[in-house]
Amino acid sequence: MHTRNKQSGTSMIESLVALLILSIGLLGLAMLQGNSLRVNTDAMVRSQATLLAEEIIEGMRINTKGADAGLYVATSKPPVCTSCVDTTNGARTANRDLISWYEAQEKLLPSPTSYITRSGGIYTITMQWNERGINVTQEWKVTI
Repeated sequence: MHTRNKQSGTSMIESLVALLILSIGLLGLAMLQGNSLRVNTDAMVRSQATLLAEEIIEGMRINTKGADAGLYVATSKPPVCTSCVDTTNGARTANRDLISWYEAQEKLLPSPTSYITRSGGIYTITMQWNERGINVTQEWKVTI
């Protein structure tokens, strides 16, 4: 007579299926971690841009003579000050503020392009940078 032995433990197929399910779960977790890191990096860059905008705005508020004279209008390159000898109109301070602002952008933002325009009494600060191959633009409007 034949007696059947009852199987005890798990088979190789069951073990492989469990390992496959575990691997898929861990892969999903790793992808989630990568996305989280990318989003946190983007948020850090946006925070840096906001702090830089606040820095130049505070410079304008401190140097109201220069701001009222329109000396904070700037293109995407650090300004060359031709009237920096005269300190009565705030030109030297405005120039120093802008040079510092552009240098900080180069250190903190990826591929920055920024400019400041003035229409009436309202300054518009536009900052652009490259975020994972996508150009991001933020604008701040301030009346001094």
